[in-house]
Amino acid sequence: MTGKDDLAVAEPRTVTSEPTGYAWLITAMLVLLVLQRSAVLGWTVGLVTLAGLVAPAVTGRMVDAAATAHQGYLNVWTLVGVLLIAGAVIAAFTIDPRRDARALGTD
Repeated sequence: MTGKDDLAVAEPRTVTSEPTGYAWLITAMLVLLVLQRSAVLGWTVGLVTLAGLVAPAVTGRMVDAAATAHQGYLNVWTLVGVLLIAGAVIAAFTIDPRRDARALGTD
């Protein structure tokens, strides 16, 4: 039996106080049309989950394939950096908040 004092209550937080942040989730909920939200968020969560499954396998193969463990991890972090830069460049050229606002009629 749990008493009232046994229940933990989380303090309310704002998006900016969350160190890892879920600003993308809140932005998606605000920007996407109601009929698209569940599909987009489902695909996003699926891709994030898939990355969490694939990344350790790829890391292990890259470390095993290298001459030394140090070189393997260096290769892994180089790949991570390249992927992050590629994602930033793609985002810089494809994300257009003004276009989205016009499409949603909120400009």
